[in-house]
Amino acid sequence: MQFSFDKLREEGHAKHGSRMQFGLFLKGIGMSLPESLQFWKKALRQTSSEKFAREYAYNVRHNYGQEGKRTNYSPFGCNRIITSTPSHLDHHGCPFKIFDTNHLMSYLRNKKKVSDSNCEEIAKFKTNGHYVLACRKYFQIQNATKLSEHKLDIEDIASTWSHPNEYFDNSYRLYHPEIAEKRYKDRQGTENGVLSFFFFLLVSSSRFKQFFVNISNNVFLSIQTAGSVNIRERKYARGYNNSNKKNYNNTNNNNTDNNNTNASISTDNNHNDNNGVTSDAVMKDDAEFVSALEILENIENREPIKTEDDALMSENSTVHNSNEDISKSTQSSDSMACDALLK
Repeated sequence: MQFSFDKLREEGHAKHGSRMQFGLFLKGIGMSLPESLQFWKKALRQTSSEKFAREYAYNVRHNYGQEGKRTNYSPFGCNRIITSTPSHLDHHGCPFKIFDTNHLMSYLRNKKKVSDSNCEEIAKFKTNGHYVLACRKYFQIQNATKLSEHKLDIEDIASTWSHPNEYFDNSYRLYHPEIAEKRYKDRQGTENGVLSFFFFLLVSSSRFKQFFVNISNNVFLSIQTAGSVNIRERKYARGYNNSNKKNYNNTNNNNTDNNNTNASISTDNNHNDNNGVTSDAVMKDDAEFVSALEILENIENREPIKTEDDALMSENSTVHNSNEDISKSTQSSDSMACDALLK
């Protein structure tokens, strides 16, 4: 970040990649959107106010989630910065990876006043690909005076050293320990308050869920009990109506009695069979019974229905009667012929 800031002050201009990386870093240390707009307007001194409002202000607001798809971007971590590949004259990325060894040592000696021994140690980390350790060593060199004042070593700082804003926070605590401690406690209080609120919501939601489950179980048991009572009542009514149907069937003709009696017996058998089955089967049988009962109640005003068996029986009786008539007429004619011969 120092390299990006140095180039911004030196040139008064920055390309998109550099503005985004450094702008999100400024957002991460607590710079608000109005402050960020004011900072970039002054930092890009080669750009007029009209051009800044037309071409650069949009990107600043976009980083804060005020433009485009309204995404609230977070500052880039070390892994993303190390893996990025800046274009020509776009001053961003990790200098410990991007610079070659000679360029890096020249930059550290001339710009940052780092001793030769420390430059060699940093160059060794770079050669071995330990870019985070090289940056950590550079942090130790830059803050050596404050570390000695607080009687601290680099190992005493609890940090993962994996984010530029982490480096800033560690440095800020060294230079402003009282303010940093107060901000840390305030932030911890806010985080604890947020965690307590979410824990309350979680407990409340679990209690509400249990309350809803208990109510649902009670309602289900009530419906199930009422359903079983209604089923028993329908069974009792069915038995009473079946006896009435049997008595009614005895007053009809023989064929109708047999048919209705068989239907009644089958209904009773179904009723007895359904005593051990589920309520859905019983309710289905109840619906069939109600429809059959309605037919039986309306059958008093109707004439008996002639089935195919009845038609066959009546046809056979007619044929039989005609045969008897023919035989009688034949016998009478034969008797008359015998009487004539005798005479």
